[in-house]
Amino acid sequence: MDSATALSIARRIVKGQPPAEYDELYAALLELKVSFSKPESWFLKTTARAIIGVKQVGEKHWIVPGLQGDYYGLYNVWLVRGGKYRCDCHNRLFGSSREKSVCTHVASVILSRRWVELKRSLYQFQGR
Repeated sequence: MDSATALSIARRIVKGQPPAEYDELYAALLELKVSFSKPESWFLKTTARAIIGVKQVGEKHWIVPGLQGDYYGLYNVWLVRGGKYRCDCHNRLFGSSREKSVCTHVASVILSRRWVELKRSLYQFQGR
């Protein structure tokens, strides 16, 4: 899916009007909103990245898609000691401020993981 389409869908979800096939993502987003006090644009980018597709490539390693206008097309996120996340954007320009405030790449991994958990739970609950 392209960035523009993902951002359009994400905008609906962030505003509380998710398409039916994104109900679990909306629920995961509400949980994320409880954990982080961020501007709407942060949640919009985080949600769009999740919609495009965060890919788990290792036990504790994810590839996060860039959005239109990002300098990089992909970002690497790792789960490190102590349950903390580390993004390769932390090693780039303005990385230290992104690391302190939680970047949208890390947030999209958190959101995607919870979205998968909720879909799996619903699937099992429905007896599929």
